[in-house]
Amino acid sequence: TGLRFNRDKIAYTIDDIGNKHSSSNSDSASTVVGDLTLRQKLGADQMVYATYSRGYKPRAFNTAATLTSDAPLAAVDKESIDHLEFGSKSTLMGGALTVNAALFNTVYKDFQVQLYPPGQIIPSLELANAAKARTRGLEADGAFWAAAPEGQGAARLVAHAEARVGQALQRIV
Repeated sequence: TGLRFNRDKIAYTIDDIGNKHSSSNSDSASTVVGDLTLRQKLGADQMVYATYSRGYKPRAFNTAATLTSDAPLAAVDKESIDHLEFGSKSTLMGGALTVNAALFNTVYKDFQVQLYPPGQIIPSLELANAAKARTRGLEADGAFWAAAPEGQGAARLVAHAEARVGQALQRIV
């Protein structure tokens, strides 16, 4: 469990001698991030949990852009991330068997993307916000270790995850 206040200051200066352009800009932003986890022991070797986390990716300038004037580059908005996870962890049969599972959902607001706009002979990398995106899924893993002297065992992981961008990228290029 934690809470943090962040203040980001960003700046750039580009002197493009080949194109005879020069540009500079600065920006600052602040945000609060953190997480909260609740855990409940169901026994000596079993536990369930729920976690909420809030994160972010700070504002940024597209310094990979090709300058076409001396105008300052605009910063893309910060990306906000909200994550929710429910899970369980178990150690059974005297430690010979472990079983873990987690269900998660992560929502991104102002998702930052890098892309090459269509229709350019030599495209330059663009940095933009693509509205909302989401990832969610389920992960489960287990391991069984035999009591043999060699310590032989088997482990398996199963996962299903899906990711979606909530807005077509054509709108931002």
